Amino acid sequence: MLITNILTAATTACAIFAPAAAAYDMRVKKYGKTDCSSSGGGNLDWNANECHALYSTDWGMKVIDYDTKCKMRGYNNGNCRGSAVTAFSTRQCHSLKGVWSVRVECE
Repeated sequence: MLITNILTAATTACAIFAPAAAAYDMRVKKYGKTDCSSSGGGNLDWNANECHALYSTDWGMKVIDYDTKCKMRGYNNGNCRGSAVTAFSTRQCHSLKGVWSVRVECE
């Protein structure tokens, strides 16, 4: 009986404290400079196929974490329907010059 209680408690603890799967396809941070040298905003968790219009103060973006099947695509208008002017997925600073909206696209 004691061993059953211990095993039940251990199983429950594992279920409670196990890391949850990421609830996003890409985590990014936007910056006010094209080289990401400004302080930047908070982390943004974005999912595939959501269009995000950018502000006139958004000049750089850094990928913090992402599903390796996904990439960020930047468009020259505010609704992700114009011409794609950039695409990236690496964890470095990416200039948003000429980009007015972005969308995460996954295979």
